Amino acid sequence: MYAADSFDAVICQHVIEHLVNPVPMIEGIKMILKKGGKLYLETPNWTRLFVPFSHLYFWGDYTHIHPYSVSTMYRMFNDFDMQARAWSVSSCTWFPKRVAKDFSKSTADKLPLYDGRGFFSRSFARLINPLLHDILIAIAEK
Repeated sequence: MYAADSFDAVICQHVIEHLVNPVPMIEGIKMILKKGGKLYLETPNWTRLFVPFSHLYFWGDYTHIHPYSVSTMYRMFNDFDMQARAWSVSSCTWFPKRVAKDFSKSTADKLPLYDGRGFFSRSFARLINPLLHDILIAIAEK
């Protein structure tokens, strides 16, 4: 579809976890990247397997096929002779900066417990958030 060595960068967000076989995609991306070109890849981290009570649960999306980890990303890009960096981050916004001034007391009482405003939810978030790191980011260079 594209000529070899024609792109400086490729962005692939939340695609690879839906593929039965990601090899053709990575091969194709490597082919179209110029020398020194970068691939930005983002996918749910394997830690989403452990939050079944959340909308972030990996298997909550029936189209998800394969969870990935940081070490999996390094192995995959190593197999394709690409230099890579990979890390995980949290997508949760547990501690909103604007709390009291944006919501009246009556509105705040109707918000769900996990919204970051209550003592329990803040305590729970401080305990869980460092463990969750539910997004995996990898940047690979050809």
